[in-house]
Amino acid sequence: MATIIISATSLSVLFYVQEITRNNIKNALFEEAKRQQIITTSIISGKIGSDLDSIMSRLGQLATSQNFQQGDFTSSDSNKLLAQQFKELKSHFAVDDMALFNNKGIIVNLAGNDKSALGRDASQIEHIKETIRTKAPVFSNRFLAVDNTSRIAIVYPIINKQTGQFVGVVGASALPASFFSAYGNIYDFNSAQYINVLDRKAIFVASPNPAVVGKSFYDKEVQNQFTRKDPALNTFYGKVLSGQTADALFDVGLGERLATGQPVIVNGKPVYFLTVGIPTQLIYSQIDSKLVSQNNLNNTQWILSLLAIGLVLLFLIRINHRLNVRFQIGPEILLLQTKN
Repeated sequence: MATIIISATSLSVLFYVQEITRNNIKNALFEEAKRQQIITTSIISGKIGSDLDSIMSRLGQLATSQNFQQGDFTSSDSNKLLAQQFKELKSHFAVDDMALFNNKGIIVNLAGNDKSALGRDASQIEHIKETIRTKAPVFSNRFLAVDNTSRIAIVYPIINKQTGQFVGVVGASALPASFFSAYGNIYDFNSAQYINVLDRKAIFVASPNPAVVGKSFYDKEVQNQFTRKDPALNTFYGKVLSGQTADALFDVGLGERLATGQPVIVNGKPVYFLTVGIPTQLIYSQIDSKLVSQNNLNNTQWILSLLAIGLVLLFLIRINHRLNVRFQIGPEILLLQTKN
C-alpha cells in the first residue's frame, strides 16, 4: 500500500511540475510575442517618422530654390520645379497634392490635375496659420482642405536667406488612409496586425474602425461605443499620447487584444501617435503550435515514468510474495526441527 501511495504521489508531483512548466513556457512565449510587437511598433513608427522627415527635407529644398526665394511661384521654371518634386513625392510617399501659398496664405500654384483651389484663401487653416506665425515647418493635424477632403499635410516656410523676408509657404498633403496604409493594416480589426494613427489633438486620422476616424479618442461617443471607458485602454492611450511607449491587454467587445504604441518623432518632437494591435487569440494559437513539441516530450516522459513505476511495482509485488511464502513455511520447519 505504501508503495502505491508513493507511486501515486510521484505521478501527481510530475503532473504538477509539468503543468507549471507548460504555463511558464506559455507565459514566456506571450511575453516574447509582446516584446516583438513593441519592436515592430518602434520600427513602423521610425519608418513613418523617417518618411515624414524626407518629405519635409524635399520641401525645404524647394523653399531654398532660387525661384521661390525670389517669390517667383508661377513662372514655367517654377512650375517645372513644383511638378518634378510632386512627381517624386507622389511615387514614394502617396502625396497627392502640392501647393504654393503667398505670404498672405493665398494658394497661388498647385501641382496635379485639380486646379480648382487656385486663388483660395487658406490663411485660417490651422497649419498654414501656424507656419505664417512661427516661420517654421509644421506637420498638420487632420484637417478639411478647401475642397472639403480630409487630409494631413506638411508645410515649409519660404524665407529669403539674404533679407530674412517671409515670402510664402510650400506644402504637400495626402489622404490619411492612402498615406498610412503603406505602414500597416488600417482596414481589418481581426488581421494579424492593424494600426491606428492619431494626431496631436488625439483625433484618429487612420483606423480600422471608420466610426472613430475624425473623432478624438476622448470624444464622448468614442468613449461610450469604442473604448467602453475601459481603464486599461484609457491608460494605454493616455501614455502614448503623452509621448511614451506603452502596451496593454484589453477587451471592448471584439475579443481580447494586445496593443502597443508610441509617438512618431520628427526632429525630436511627436507629430503623430501610432498604436499597433493584434487579437490575442492569434498569439495563443501560435503559442499552442509551439507547445506541441513540448507536449509530445511530456507525453513521452509520462509513458516512460508509468513504465518505470509499473516495473518497480511488479518487482516489489514479487519480492513481497516471496517474503510471504517464506514467512508461511518458516514456522513449520522450526516445529519439525524441535520434535526431532
